[in-house]
Amino acid sequence: MTSKDIARIVKYWVDAAVHDFDTARSLFRTGKYDYCLFLCHLSLEKLLKALATRALKDHPPFTHNLLYLAGKADIPLTKTQIEALDQINRFNMEARYPEDLRAFYKKVNRPYAKKYFDVTKELWKWLRKKLEA
Repeated sequence: MTSKDIARIVKYWVDAAVHDFDTARSLFRTGKYDYCLFLCHLSLEKLLKALATRALKDHPPFTHNLLYLAGKADIPLTKTQIEALDQINRFNMEARYPEDLRAFYKKVNRPYAKKYFDVTKELWKWLRKKLEA
């Protein structure tokens, strides 16, 4: 894969991540907290796929697991970041499948969503800086 191909794929993932994070922000503002958190996960997943593409010099793995993608991207994580990504990983499943969705609706209120939206925002900024390096 050429460096031009890698740059094109990285740009694709970053552009998609920006769109998803903007959508998560809009969903938070309108009180759609379950899907806000789902898109928080998706936006981080796409940034990590951009970083994994750059590290692997190939397409990123087909996975939604944020910790696995961070490993493939060769990104050292703090314990706090590992715990945050582990929790955010759950939003991918909990917001998607009906048996999990009911329980997820019950716990996802504004304070809960704000906490993880803010955590996502910090991780997002940190990952973007890694992409600029």
